[in-house]
Amino acid sequence: MGKPYQHELQALSDTYGWARAFELGAIRLAFEPLSEKPLVVIGSGGSLSAAHFAATLHERRFGQLARPLTPLEFREAAPHLSAPYSALILSAGGRNPDVLSALKTCIEFETSRAAVLCGAAKSPLARMAKGQEFVKVAEFLPPFGKDGFLAVNSLLAFAVILSRVFCSDGAETLPGSFASLLGAANLQEFLSTTTEGNLEGVLERETMIVLYGPDTKPAAVDLESKFTESALARIQLSDFRNFGHGRHHWLAKRSRESSVLALCSPGDLVLAKKTLDFLPKNVPRTIANFP
Repeated sequence: MGKPYQHELQALSDTYGWARAFELGAIRLAFEPLSEKPLVVIGSGGSLSAAHFAATLHERRFGQLARPLTPLEFREAAPHLSAPYSALILSAGGRNPDVLSALKTCIEFETSRAAVLCGAAKSPLARMAKGQEFVKVAEFLPPFGKDGFLAVNSLLAFAVILSRVFCSDGAETLPGSFASLLGAANLQEFLSTTTEGNLEGVLERETMIVLYGPDTKPAAVDLESKFTESALARIQLSDFRNFGHGRHHWLAKRSRESSVLALCSPGDLVLAKKTLDFLPKNVPRTIANFP
């Protein structure tokens, strides 16, 4: 699977420090034209998680609707989008056929403005964009090299860079170190301080229902991606309220094979606890509360 996963986790602190200090001049210029219109954010694989995050940031910063799409979804949607919109394409390597197809779709259907953010230099994606006046390309070359089988450090780099681009205060908004971001010395301590419940029991079940709120949806999307791609468990996703519209019936029939993980911010905590109180007692559950 490429690199040992533990090695990838050990590199997160250095990746965070690099992404927080990285000079954003070219990236800000590429993103600037996107602020005035609704946005489609296109990504596949690990970049789809970043696309969900970028869409959330765009809506909150500029008050414009934003929609995360896979390249295939964008290809199907583009012919029917009559109102002016902008597009943002995210890619760690800038070379897979799907992401190249997404840029071709932008060119074919004359998207009003498009930006490409790529975690590699001189990529095929950048070469394709060359000469297209409405497409701005921003590339960064991270120090950690290529990810292993799962996008880990590249995804953290994207998240930090996107946070800085969309937040007017830039790096000053973010904690100064990875440990400060976690509020803990390491990932194990972070898990122990943010989670409440039977985490070991949750991870032992074959089906995990992951509940989320508006702040934690990108994390839930990424968790589903990681667990599915590594064949760790089946993941079902739902926000806290939509879970009550029939999805809870899964636990009535399959409680012995299932568990529940609730990802919440402090604003979701009361709702998360009330929701989990209704679950069958034999279903392991954990609340992860991210301050």
